[in-house]
Amino acid sequence: MSAAVVLVLFSVLTATQACEGPDVCNVIRMESWSYEYSEKIVENATWVLNMTVVDRQSATECTLGESFGYQKATLWVNHGCRAAFKVCYLPVRSTKCKVLTMESLNYEYAEQKVKKAALFINMTVEDQQSEASCDLDKSFGFDNPLR
Repeated sequence: MSAAVVLVLFSVLTATQACEGPDVCNVIRMESWSYEYSEKIVENATWVLNMTVVDRQSATECTLGESFGYQKATLWVNHGCRAAFKVCYLPVRSTKCKVLTMESLNYEYAEQKVKKAALFINMTVEDQQSEASCDLDKSFGFDNPLR
């Protein structure tokens, strides 16, 4: 019998913090010139919660998921979208880290629920106790309803 035991460090947003709503909202200008892709990391943000058009400056439409969007703490625009966006995000101070022990016995899938966690930000191996490799999004990972 083979067991893979991994101590994992999670960065999480606690459920009580998620219920309070976004901590910070700012207007951020993004521009796609010559229909080129452009991105910007939101300073001091852990996770962008939403992004809406406040003032479009381009003739091209700005459509969420097509010509603008966000992933984690990064905003992007494409296809000529130029606008000022209201961006709401969780600041870095909103996260807490927890160490959990996870294991896969006989190379079988295993999962564990994390109490009071509303959103996972990151997951890293702290103490690998198996010979099998532990690679994020290959042999271990996490899922979010907002991801």
